[in-house]
Amino acid sequence: MKSHLILIVGGIGLFLLGIFFIVSMPVGAIVVEDVVEDLGECLHENQAELESFPCVREKIQSLLLELPAHEIMRAVEASFPYQCHAVGHILGQETYKMLGSVESAFGACSPASCVHACTHGVVGEVFLSTPGIGGLPEEWRHPNIDLIRSEGSLLCRDRTTCHAVGHVLFLLFFEDLSGALSMCDEIAGDEAFTCHSGIFMENGGGTFARTIPGLDVEREEYRDPTDLLSPCNTVADRYKKACFRFLYINQYDYFKDHGITDPHTIFNTQTDACGIVTDRLQRRACFRSVGWSLQGMRRPLLSAHVLCNSLTVIEDRSACLFGVSDSFTDQGMSISETGGACRAVNNEQGKRACYGGIFMALSDREPGLLPSVCDGASDSACQMSLQEFLANPDSRDSI
Repeated sequence: MKSHLILIVGGIGLFLLGIFFIVSMPVGAIVVEDVVEDLGECLHENQAELESFPCVREKIQSLLLELPAHEIMRAVEASFPYQCHAVGHILGQETYKMLGSVESAFGACSPASCVHACTHGVVGEVFLSTPGIGGLPEEWRHPNIDLIRSEGSLLCRDRTTCHAVGHVLFLLFFEDLSGALSMCDEIAGDEAFTCHSGIFMENGGGTFARTIPGLDVEREEYRDPTDLLSPCNTVADRYKKACFRFLYINQYDYFKDHGITDPHTIFNTQTDACGIVTDRLQRRACFRSVGWSLQGMRRPLLSAHVLCNSLTVIEDRSACLFGVSDSFTDQGMSISETGGACRAVNNEQGKRACYGGIFMALSDREPGLLPSVCDGASDSACQMSLQEFLANPDSRDSI
């Protein structure tokens, strides 16, 4: 009898201990574990391959019945950083299908992570599910221009969604890069730069093209794979600023083809290419792209600063620091971290550029936080940079 009682009491104790363990475990840990376990069955190595997407889509559909889209997105970014953007597009597509509303889907994707991948997926699905737009690639070469003009103008009232419109336009004008860029000029108004940048990002990564079921047609990418400055050194001047924004994505295939994986070698190769650019504004844009790439390749913030500070020309160094601060802040790093790194920069021009990158990122996400960036700064560089930014908030549009 005593032995039975001991077993019963012991069992109850273990049960209660298990309940305590589950309750005390951070919810985020459970979310990450679930997502990693499910998607880990689909994703392999460091790239999301085309054949894995039906599997990913099926897993995402199941996960969305249990978890919010933004929690899935955070877990994907933490565990599958190299695949998160492509997977995020699928997540956005399925979120919109499930909710049936652009506004609700945008809300489910917020707060944004992995370069707004979920939001991009939502916008892509809006276009693809609109009568006259969805269908085979052959139909996309001759879209309903009036519908694109109407819907695109509405979407381009928001900077983030207008960037996603650019992604879609690249596919709609399948063999006509200039046509896609011209349509941005027509529909995007003040956000033309943002629309153009979506086109060049899609040209570099093909992220939408790789996540649309049934799209298996080879597409020409408008760049010279042997030229690290292509296509930005050949497009019309009015498009160069947007092209340089995502130049580093166009460079990935070059490094892959040449077996270049060492971060320092990649950095030196990029900066050597930018170093031959003679136009001052284009050169600045090129070195900003180098800074943006350091976050894209998952370099730690302080390591990124060390690399930028190794540049000997102060204007190049400042542009690189701007790109680093813009990209790290945009991807959710705290102001205290990015601002602290800027305060450690040892020259005035570099500090102002570094703070400028933070202001640029916050102007999109949380403009109300702009003044707080300088709260912990004991020098004048932060305030000077803030005043410069407020006087010219569209400085992102200058090359």
